[in-house]
Amino acid sequence: MQTISKNATNPDVVILQQLLSAHGFPVSFTGIFDNATDIETRRFQKAKGLKDDGIVGPVTWTELKRLDHLILIDNGHGYDTPGKRSPQWADGSQLFEWEYTREIAQRVESELRKHKVHVVRIVPEDINILLADRCKRVNNLTGLVGADQCFLVSIHCNAFDGQARGWEIHTFSDAGKSTGYATKFWNTARDLLNGISTMRSQSANHPVRNSNFMILRNTQCAAALTENLFMDNEKDCRYLLSPEGKSTITQIHAQAICKILGK
Repeated sequence: MQTISKNATNPDVVILQQLLSAHGFPVSFTGIFDNATDIETRRFQKAKGLKDDGIVGPVTWTELKRLDHLILIDNGHGYDTPGKRSPQWADGSQLFEWEYTREIAQRVESELRKHKVHVVRIVPEDINILLADRCKRVNNLTGLVGADQCFLVSIHCNAFDGQARGWEIHTFSDAGKSTGYATKFWNTARDLLNGISTMRSQSANHPVRNSNFMILRNTQCAAALTENLFMDNEKDCRYLLSPEGKSTITQIHAQAICKILGK
C-alpha cells in the first residue's frame, strides 16, 4: 500500500475509507482524501496511539488491517438495473429492489455497529455496480484483512411467478465456512418468520441452497446470498414494505451475524 495523505486520489484512498469505516470511523467512499477523511484518519491514529498527522504510511496501514473479523454487506442491484421491482399494487405501492436492499443494508450496518461489529457496505452507490467490480471490492479487502476473518452477505429480494413465497439462502458450495454460517441465517429466519411466510430449502435435510452465483463463486471469503421473500407476491411484498417487515428482515441478518461472531 502507498503512503497517502490529504488530497491524494489513488485507489488506495478507497481502501483507506473502507477500513476507517470498518473500525467505526465512517467516511464516504469517494476515492478522494478529502477533509472528512483527514479528520477520521487523525481520529483513528489518535485512538490507536499513533502519531495523528493524517499521513497513512506503513504503521497506520498495519493498524487499519488489524481486524479480528470483517462483515462485508453487498446490497445487490442499482436503480438503473432493468426490472428488479414488484408490480405496482392497487394502492400504488411498489418495491424497488435496489432501494429496499440499500435501506436494509444500512439498517443492518447500524444494528451491527451497536454490537461493536466491524462492517463495510461494499456498494454505497445507488447505481448498478458490475458483479466483477463488486467481487473485486470484496477481494481487495479480504486480501488485506485475511479471508478467514471475513464474511460476505449479499442481500436481495426474490421474484418468480407471483405465486411463490418464502425466504431462502444460497452458498456456492458446502466447502469451507459458508454453509455453517448460512445455516445460522436459515435458522434465525425460520424463527423470526414463523407464521409470516414460508422457508425454502434445497431439500428436507439441506436448508441451504447451493448456487453458482458470481458474487459467491468469485469472492475469496465465506459468502452467502439471502433472498428475502418474493417481491412479486403481494402478501410477501406488503410485509416487506411494512415497518414490521423491514425490522424483521434487518434482525434476521443482524442476529445471524452476531451468532456467527459469538456476540
